Amino acid sequence: MAAFLVPLDPGHSAVPLEKTILLIGRQSDCDVTLTRSKKVSRRHCCIAQVNSQFLIRDLGSTNGVFVNGSRIAAETRLRLGDEVTIGDVRFRIESQPVPSGGKSPAGGAVKGPTGNKRPRPKPAAPPSLEIPVAIPESDDAVPIADSGPIVPYVELDSSDIVPLSSDSVF
Repeated sequence: MAAFLVPLDPGHSAVPLEKTILLIGRQSDCDVTLTRSKKVSRRHCCIAQVNSQFLIRDLGSTNGVFVNGSRIAAETRLRLGDEVTIGDVRFRIESQPVPSGGKSPAGGAVKGPTGNKRPRPKPAAPPSLEIPVAIPESDDAVPIADSGPIVPYVELDSSDIVPLSSDSVF
């Protein structure tokens, strides 16, 4: 199921919920960094995708995580249309990155963290399954690695086997 955290406040970008576990916080090593708010902890919360469900968990933040206005104390399931507040940054869970009508809740186009309009990514072409292979024109052009002398395979008899002390049964 495709889902997005669509911002309800200006100045934030829609966040696709594509990874299995999405770490959200103010710290730069988080998957989603919310640096514009002082109420977002360094590692505030995470959203995990389990099968077709999304679960949100507060990671011990100071200002908490709210789902539909209620502070969560345990892992909570998210549904489309739920309003999520991380610190004081509000999002809504949507199936599209922009609410219907193509406008953000503030009335303008959804903008990136710097305030500039984000270009829409172009869909990538499917990868080619053809692999180019160089085929020599003759067998003379193929170098053969020298692996040393060829040793013929011979059958062994009992006189060729030397018992070791570790082979003893006594």
